[in-house]
Amino acid sequence: MTDRPLQRSRSIDARSSLVEYGGVVVLLGAVVVLGTALRRVLEHLARVPPTAEPVIGVASAFTGRILLSFVYAVLVLGALGVGYALARGRVDRLDRIDAPDLFTITGTIVAAVFVLAYVAIDPIQRSVAPIAVDLAGPVTMVAFALGYIQYRDVPIGVSMPDGDALASVFGVTLLAVLAGGAVLIGLGTVYTDVFESVFQSRIGPASVLHSVVITGILGGVGYALLYNAAIQGRLGLISGPAQAVAAVTVLFPVRAWASIELYSITVFRQGPMASIPFVGSNGRVIGAVVVGVAAAWLFARGIGTLQSRLDDTVTTVHAGVAAAMIVSVAFVLVGVVRGYSIVAVSRIVGIMAVAAAASIGYERTRSVWVPALAFGAYLLLVNSALTRPLLAAMY
Repeated sequence: MTDRPLQRSRSIDARSSLVEYGGVVVLLGAVVVLGTALRRVLEHLARVPPTAEPVIGVASAFTGRILLSFVYAVLVLGALGVGYALARGRVDRLDRIDAPDLFTITGTIVAAVFVLAYVAIDPIQRSVAPIAVDLAGPVTMVAFALGYIQYRDVPIGVSMPDGDALASVFGVTLLAVLAGGAVLIGLGTVYTDVFESVFQSRIGPASVLHSVVITGILGGVGYALLYNAAIQGRLGLISGPAQAVAAVTVLFPVRAWASIELYSITVFRQGPMASIPFVGSNGRVIGAVVVGVAAAWLFARGIGTLQSRLDDTVTTVHAGVAAAMIVSVAFVLVGVVRGYSIVAVSRIVGIMAVAAAASIGYERTRSVWVPALAFGAYLLLVNSALTRPLLAAMY
């Protein structure tokens, strides 16, 4: 385990750099927009009653049961297609399957899924559909991250960190827990008797397991694959690890801040852009992504300039810590001027601290499980079923 300075950095012109960061905009925009669309489709499906009554027309053969079974079969077909495309280049046995055999195998699986869904549609709608809604985000992140890694030929570290990396693993995890704790303290500032019953609501073992598996494990892996393995890995190849760490550290909080500002402009103030159809949720998402990636590009270029003036002695730790400190101070000042709540500021600064720790940890250990652990721990504290009981215990 080493902290690699600028020996590995590569000088590329501004135009080539912008092209690379433009690819990051496309990747993140696709992840958020398509992930949101998939979630909305699944939410709608979860509300469709699995009855024998026609749902399209009076005498239509498309009853609720048949329609749901068909849609679930199509979703499985799409998942199989994405999985095959991602695994084909890595598994030789899959690449040797002939087209007729592939068609037969796929058709058999889809037909079996349709029959199974038709027979067991009631328990599927009660239990599987709500879980599928929560899986939409992590699955989308994982699928696009793996596709980007394969398309851009980015090496990915999937092995567990060795014994020499234990100090880095502990430090990254501790920082993520401290960041999550700071956010909980910020949330505690709005704790009143009015919300006491909400904060003290109890959760059962099923909710805990759901949060740990989907929010903690799958969410953490999704963020780590997308931001560290895919984006940081690619940027590290073309510009150097220190610039990549700075870019990922800045990208998270600036994108979150831009989402708040764009929401304020287009919704709260009802400005002229609010009447434009595209400037809805998708417009705000893409706008926030563009602003975040632009800030990441500027910081990365600044780190590159600083490296050249300091004889390539700036390490990934220097880059990550400097980016986090500069942006933290800027957000605190902006929050004071703009009147942000403590909760909003603590969330932005918290996710930036986790992003910095995760990106430095990934660069030092070359294991995607390290940032996955950091993101998972943070998400479990601030964005899961465990958040409210923790607040109740604290206050």
